[in-house]
Amino acid sequence: MSYLLFMDESGHHGGDGYEVRGGIALPAKRVWQFTRRMRGLEGRCFGDLLSNHGKELKATKLFERKRLRIASLTPNIGEEERQNLCKEYFGQARNGIPPTLRHNIAYAQAGLLFVDELLPLIRSHNGIAFAAIVPSSHVKPNKLVERQFVRRDLKYLMAAYYYMLEEKNDSGVLVLDETDRSDDKRFLQRLERYFSTNSDGQRHAGLILPTPLFTGSDMSYPVQAADVICYLISHGFRIEGMVKSQRTDFPTEWLNAILGLRYSCNRTIKSGEVKTHHSIVYVADPWWGAKKREGKTHLQDDHKGGLRGRASTQNYTEQSQKLTGVTWRKLD
Repeated sequence: MSYLLFMDESGHHGGDGYEVRGGIALPAKRVWQFTRRMRGLEGRCFGDLLSNHGKELKATKLFERKRLRIASLTPNIGEEERQNLCKEYFGQARNGIPPTLRHNIAYAQAGLLFVDELLPLIRSHNGIAFAAIVPSSHVKPNKLVERQFVRRDLKYLMAAYYYMLEEKNDSGVLVLDETDRSDDKRFLQRLERYFSTNSDGQRHAGLILPTPLFTGSDMSYPVQAADVICYLISHGFRIEGMVKSQRTDFPTEWLNAILGLRYSCNRTIKSGEVKTHHSIVYVADPWWGAKKREGKTHLQDDHKGGLRGRASTQNYTEQSQKLTGVTWRKLD
C-alpha cells in the first residue's frame, strides 16, 4: 500500500496574504471509498452533482464572503427544500435567469454544509493535511539563481511527507492538479531539481516517487478536497509566525479540524538535538540562502541545490580567466 498526496495551491495570484502549496495524503486503498463518499456528500448537499451543470467544487466560489453572509440570513433550510432550490438555482444559471434571494441562500448553505462534513470525512479516511506556507510578498532572487535553487518550503514539505511515509513504512506518490502548463512545468522542474541535486531530496526519493502524476481537478475529488484545505489554510488558518490578517467569517470548527489533520513527528538532527517536524509549516523566507549567491560566480551546480563559487566576479580579471581557462559569468 502507498499514500497518495493530492496537491493544489492557493494565494498564488497576488494579494497581501499567504501562498500555500499542499493538500491531503490518503492511503491508496481508501482513495476510491473517499471519492465515492465525497461525491455522495456533494449530491446530498446540493441536490445533484455540480459537474452535471457545468460547475466544479472550487474553494474560491464556496468561500466568497458574500456567500457566507447570505447563508446566515435565515435559519438552515430543510434538506429536501434546499436540494430542490439548488437544482432550480442551477437551471436558472444555465438559462441566464437571475436567481432569487431564497435560491442564493439555499446554495450558500449547501456549500457550508458541504465543508462542515468534508473535513471530518477526510479524517475518517485517515487523511493527513500537508501544506507549506510562505508570505505572498516574498522577493525572488534573479532568474538564474531562481532556476537553480531549491526553495526551503519545498524542502520542508517533502521532508514532512517523507517522515510520515518512513514512520508508516510506506511509499508515496504525488498527484498534482493540472492547471497552467507553464506553471506546471516550472513546479515539475523544482521537484526534479530537489530529488536530483539536493542530498536530502535524493534520500527522500527512496520513498517518494520523484515523478508526479497530473490530473484535472474536475476529474478528481481528492484534488478538490485539497483545494478546500489550501484555501482555508491560506485565508484563515494561522500558526506561529503568521501575523497577517485572517478571514474572521470562517467557523472555528473548520480551523480546528485542519489542526486535527496535521501530522507531527520528532527527529534527532546531527547536533543531537530533537526537532519537531509538522506537515503544515510556515516558512518566512523561502529564498533564505539564495540571495547571498546573487552576484557570485557561476562555476557549477552545488549538490545541495544552488550555485557554488567563492567570490564575486569583480575579484576575477580577464588575466585570471586566461590563466585558469575558466570562464566566469556574472549572474544577471
